[in-house]
Amino acid sequence: MKLLLTILAAGIVLFPAGVQASSFSDADGHWASSAVETWSSEGVITGYPDGTFQPEREVSRSESAYIFGRYLGTGGEITTTHRFEDVDTSRNDAPFVYGLVEEGIFAADTRFRPDDELTRAEMAKILVEGLDIQSSSSSSFTDVPDSHWASDYISILASEGIAAGTEAGRFSPDEPVTRAQTAVFLDRAVNGTAIGGETPLYNAEVEAVIEGTNAEREAAGLEPLGRDRAVEATAMKKAEDFHVNNYFAHESPEYGSPFDMLQADGIEYQSAGENIARGYQDPQTAVDAWMNSTGHRENILKSDYTHIGVGYYEENGERYYVQMFIQK
Repeated sequence: MKLLLTILAAGIVLFPAGVQASSFSDADGHWASSAVETWSSEGVITGYPDGTFQPEREVSRSESAYIFGRYLGTGGEITTTHRFEDVDTSRNDAPFVYGLVEEGIFAADTRFRPDDELTRAEMAKILVEGLDIQSSSSSSFTDVPDSHWASDYISILASEGIAAGTEAGRFSPDEPVTRAQTAVFLDRAVNGTAIGGETPLYNAEVEAVIEGTNAEREAAGLEPLGRDRAVEATAMKKAEDFHVNNYFAHESPEYGSPFDMLQADGIEYQSAGENIARGYQDPQTAVDAWMNSTGHRENILKSDYTHIGVGYYEENGERYYVQMFIQK
C-alpha cells in the first residue's frame, strides 16, 4: 500500500463585465488568474476603477450577493416583500441581495449586514444552496461540530473536494473569504474541480497524474480508473498533512492509516490502496517512479480497483504526490 496527495486553494471575487483578468495589474500571474479570467469574461465578477482586482481583499456580504446573484440570474425586479433595515432598495446590489433571499439562500432576517466580511461557513451555504450541490459522503472538522449551523454545507463541500480545511482537521468556518478565494470556489463548484484551503490548487497536476496512471493501465489492457471527488478530497487532506505534521509515511500522526481516513470521511469501498511520492518535479516523473517500484506498480495495475483520488501539495519547493485507489 502506498499514499496520497493533497491540494489546497483559495477563491475569487468581483470584476466588471468585459474586462479580462489579464487586464488587472495585480491579477496577471496570480494563482487564481484562470478563475478570475473565466468569471470576469462572463460578467460575473468585476474589478476596481484603478484597474486592479485586489485578490487578497476580503469579500463583503453585499459583494457576495452581487457575484452569486449575477451567476444565478437573480438580479432582476425585486419581488420579495421582505426588507432589511440596512439594505435600501435603491442600492445597486439590492436586487441581488433580495433575489437570493427569494431563493432561500440568504435568511430573511431584520438586518443583512452588507458590509460584514463573508465567512467560509457562509460561503459554503451559498454554494451548496445556490448550485444545489449534493453528496453521498460526509467529512468532518474538529472546529465544526454537528451542532454548527453550517456543518452540513461544509461537509458537502469537503466531501465533493470543492473546499478543504485551512489546516489539518480544521475548516476555520468564521474566517473571512478573499476575492481570489471566492472566484476559485465558484469555479471549482461549477466545473467540478476540487480545491482546498489557503495554498494554490494545481488541478493540472492532479489531472496529469490520473492521465499518466490510466495510460499505464490501458497499456496493460486494463480499464481506466474513474476520478472520485470524495476520495480526492481525502487524498488532498493527506498530502497537506505531510507538510503540516512534518512526516512522510502511510500512517498519519493526525488521522491514522489511509483506511482510517477513508472511513472517517464516510467513503465506502471493497478494497483500497495508496501510493505516495515526494520530491519529483512533475506528475509524469512521479508516475514513472511508481511504475519502477514493484509495490507501487501493483497498485496502479490492480484490476480490482475502479476509482482513484489524487492529491498534490507544494510548500517551500517540496512537492507531495498521492494516489488513493478504491474498488467500489
